[in-house]
Amino acid sequence: MFYCTNSFSALEVITAAEKQSLNKIEHQYDIDILLITLNDNFSPFNRKVDDIDVRKKAIILERQRYNEFIALLPKVIRTNTAIAETDKKIEKSVSLIDELTQKPQQDGKHLETEKVLILTEYEAINKKRATKSQPLVNSKKILLII
Repeated sequence: MFYCTNSFSALEVITAAEKQSLNKIEHQYDIDILLITLNDNFSPFNRKVDDIDVRKKAIILERQRYNEFIALLPKVIRTNTAIAETDKKIEKSVSLIDELTQKPQQDGKHLETEKVLILTEYEAINKKRATKSQPLVNSKKILLII
C-alpha cells in the first residue's frame, strides 16, 4: 500500500510501515497544542502592554492639565479667588501623575520578565521541533518527477 501526494512537481511515496513510523514520530511530540497554549499566553501579555501605553497617554494628558493649573496660579493669587480650590486641583493632579507614573514602571518590569519566560518557552518548543523534524525527514522518501 502506497500513499502519494503531489506537491510542486514532487512525489512523496510512503509505505504503510513508513506511514506508521511517521505517525508515531508525529504523535511523540504534540507541538501544535504546545504552541497554541503558548500563543494563548501572548494575548493577556499584549493587553497588559496596551494598558501601559494607555497609562502613558494618560500621564501626558494629566501633565498638560497640571501645566494649565500652574499657568492659572498667578492670576488666582492676584485676584485672591479660589486659591484653596486651585491648590487642591494641583495636589490632585500631582498625586495622579505620581500614581500613573509608578504603575507603568512596575508593570513594565513584570512584563519584561513575563516576556523572557514566554520567549524561553518558544525556544524550548522550537528545539523540540528541530529534534522532531530530523526523524520525519529520515522517514520520508522524496522522488522528483521530471
